[in-house]
Amino acid sequence: MNTDKLFIKTVEDICEIIDEPNEYGLLRSSLLLRQLLLDENRLVHIVNRNRKLKISVTIQRKNKK
Repeated sequence: MNTDKLFIKTVEDICEIIDEPNEYGLLRSSLLLRQLLLDENRLVHIVNRNRKLKISVTIQRKNKK
């Protein structure tokens, strides 16, 4: 799997976990987010290497009802 496809699948997995959260999914999402944003070879930087886009991350807190 090339890095673009891996990036897209990783983001899709995170979105699915957010839509239907459970304990396992939340633990899994922490791994996925680390791979995207924090690891030495950050997936977001690898994918963006040729594009050279400005990357920003927005975190929104969902209000509990």
